Amino acid sequence: MPAVRAKREIARINPYLARKRSEALYGHGEDRPFRLVSPYTPNGDQPQAIDALVGGLRRGDRCQSLLGVTGSGKTYTIANVIERVQRPTLVLAHNKTLA
Repeated sequence: MPAVRAKREIARINPYLARKRSEALYGHGEDRPFRLVSPYTPNGDQPQAIDALVGGLRRGDRCQSLLGVTGSGKTYTIANVIERVQRPTLVLAHNKTLA
């Protein structure tokens, strides 16, 4: 089934699903930027890590690593990176609950 026909079929069967699929593939647009809502601010080494990771993304680095012990704020650091670059992001969290 060609992609265009499949899109029309999804929209016909379930318009809500078609809209959600479109948002997942293309984002919400610039009118709805990702905003991190948190009572915390980056501290310790986090500001430097955020700057370094954002710089790597802007340079086009294919691979980057963020290391830290459990509870050091790696997830929060990455959330700040996502907020700063405003690019579509796929978050994979194996065996971890993100609250």
